Amino acid sequence: MNVQSKTFSAAVLAAGLCLAVTGCTKSDSSDSGGDSKSSAAANDNAAASQQVASPSAAAGPGCTYKTYGGGVPKLDITDGKTVVGFSQSESTSNPFRATETKSIEQQAKKLGVKLIQRNANADVNAQNSQIEDMIAQGAKVLIVAPENSDGLGPALAKAKSAKVPVLTIDRTVGGSACTDFMAFIGSDFYHQAQIAADDLAGATGGEAHVAILTGTPGNNVTTDRTKGFQDQAKAKYPKMKIVASQTGNFAQTDG
Repeated sequence: MNVQSKTFSAAVLAAGLCLAVTGCTKSDSSDSGGDSKSSAAANDNAAASQQVASPSAAAGPGCTYKTYGGGVPKLDITDGKTVVGFSQSESTSNPFRATETKSIEQQAKKLGVKLIQRNANADVNAQNSQIEDMIAQGAKVLIVAPENSDGLGPALAKAKSAKVPVLTIDRTVGGSACTDFMAFIGSDFYHQAQIAADDLAGATGGEAHVAILTGTPGNNVTTDRTKGFQDQAKAKYPKMKIVASQTGNFAQTDG
């Protein structure tokens, strides 16, 4: 489904990490806008129209190091020693993932964070292994963009047993904030799709035969966007009929 996607500003990510572990002292609000703009400029075609979620809109339920899993060690991710691991779900040939990855890299550099990263290339088994490998390499905090919502149980369990806080971004995972992961930072995908339905109705006068290309099965982005569009069309645009739907796997070749 073609809807405007919200990407994560470096400022939102930094705020999540700072709440999770300690206060961060090397960044201020006057810098965050510049980073967000430079991240968007990394790919004009993909990022120019993306909406950046505000911290209040993007952050789901979460907790601090004192309450997560009964308490984890207090960390200073800006000390140049504490290792932060980033697990990206898909290839950066995807413009969204490229922008997201660059945003994290830029903010890590600004804050003086020692960042290691892996890319699962759309393989959830590989992502589990890579996350466990980063823990073995000494990662004390993990940022995870999940490949799907249900397949990262082994990696999350490993992180929990090692008392490594996990911040999930973009897609949710099974489990509960403060128990199985520290917090989720992402978008309201259901509302995105409602906006898409409204925009399509505006362009067609509310009369259209619609074919939906959904994303990869098994993650909340696909589920929420599909349901949001369907619900909005049914509730507000009775002459806008959904006549076909198939999986596009978030890939132009499959779509």
